[in-house]
Amino acid sequence: MTMNASRLAAIILILFSGFFFYIAGAYPAEAALFPRALLAGIMLLSIVLIVRSYQYNAYKANLSMNQKMQVVVCALAATVYVASMPYIGYYVASALFILFFAFILRFQNKVVPVVVAIAFPLIIYVVFEVLLNIPVPGIGS
Repeated sequence: MTMNASRLAAIILILFSGFFFYIAGAYPAEAALFPRALLAGIMLLSIVLIVRSYQYNAYKANLSMNQKMQVVVCALAATVYVASMPYIGYYVASALFILFFAFILRFQNKVVPVVVAIAFPLIIYVVFEVLLNIPVPGIGS
């Protein structure tokens, strides 16, 4: 079996979604409903992606070792991102995560990732903390 980008991404998504689905079980039932539904949807769509990757053989490009390493590094970066939130806060972690991804994925335009790294946490702050009065994970939470 050859591993193409779709299958590798789907397998990684299923593993991460399964892990976080399990973690969400520790939440109260009302709080766990939305994350679990979202994660179940991701797992279902990942399975569909795997099935479709066998149905449509028009795209047969396999991942090079460099591309496989990028996928692994991005998956590890996502884990570090989630784990770092209690120590550096959501906003700083998100900005660093966006900049790191832009570097790893070799964005040609250097301005767009910087603008997104600043705008995304700012928009999340305004929507959640100002408009909805819902706190996001901060340092020590």
